[in-house]
Amino acid sequence: MKTLFNKPSTFIKYALTIMAFAVVLATVFVIGFGFNASAEFGGVYELTIDCFDETKIVENTNVANQVLAEYGYNAKETIVEERSICDTIVIRYASKSAVNAQKIETDLTNKLGLNENLVTVSALSLPSANRDALKMLLAFGISLAVVAIYVLIRMDWRKASTVALCYLFSALLPLSICAISRVEISMVSLAVIYLMSTATAILVTVIFSKLESIQKHQEHERGYLDNYLDLLNENKVKAIIPTALMLLVFVCLIFTFSRALVFAGLVGVISLIIFAFIAIIFAPNFYLAINSKKSKNNKK
Repeated sequence: MKTLFNKPSTFIKYALTIMAFAVVLATVFVIGFGFNASAEFGGVYELTIDCFDETKIVENTNVANQVLAEYGYNAKETIVEERSICDTIVIRYASKSAVNAQKIETDLTNKLGLNENLVTVSALSLPSANRDALKMLLAFGISLAVVAIYVLIRMDWRKASTVALCYLFSALLPLSICAISRVEISMVSLAVIYLMSTATAILVTVIFSKLESIQKHQEHERGYLDNYLDLLNENKVKAIIPTALMLLVFVCLIFTFSRALVFAGLVGVISLIIFAFIAIIFAPNFYLAINSKKSKNNKK
C-alpha cells in the first residue's frame, strides 16, 4: 500500500491528466450527442398499444421495435401495464419529430391490423426533471463552497483545496463516464452521484480531522503518511463492511432488470469505485504533493 504514496507528485500529475482528459472527452460527447437522458427529461415520445390477447404482447412489442428501427429510433424504455380490460404496451423513445410520430402510429396500426384507437404515439414531456436537475446542481455548488470554507477555517488551505478537488472530481468523473459510455442518466442516478460525491468530501474531511487529533496527542511526532497508513490499517474492517454493503445494494438494483433501476445501479457502482479511489488514494497523494512543494520552498 505504501508504494502508492512513494512519489505523490508524479502520481498526481498522471492522475490529474487522466481525469482531466476524461472530463474533456465527456464534454465533447455531450456537445456532440448530449447525455443519454431518461424519459424524465423530455424530448421523448410514448408509444402505447392496447393488447386484449396476452399471447400477442411479445409479438406486438417486436413489431413496434422494428417500426421504430425503420425510422432510426431505439426504445429507451418498455413497460407492460396490466389493466382491468386489457394489457397496454408502453414504449418510450427519444425524438423531437411530431411528423415521424404520426407516421410511426400509422405504420404500426397497419402492420398490427388493429383499430387506430388502440395504437397511439404522443409526446412525453416532464420539464420538471430539468428544474430538479438544476436545483441539484445548485445544491452541489453551494455544498462544495460550504465544505471548502469550513475546512479552510477549521484547518488550512491545503486541506481545503484537497477536499474541494475531491468533491469536484467525485461528481465530474461519474458523469463523464456516463456520457462517454452512454449509460442512461435519470434523476435517481444524479441523486446517487450527488450523495456519493458528498460522502467523499465528508470522509476526506473526517480523515484530516482524525489525523490532526492523532498528531496532537502523539508523544513522538510522526509524518502524515505514517499516521495515515496506521489509521487505514486500524479501520480497514470498518471501511470494507459498509462499502461492501453499498456495492451489494447497487448490484441488486442491476439485477432487478427494471431499466431505470439497472442504470441507477450501474451509476452507483461507478460512483462507488471512484469514491474509494479518490478518498483513499487520490486525496492523501494530492495533500502530500502540496506539502512536498512547501517543504522544498522552505529548504530553498
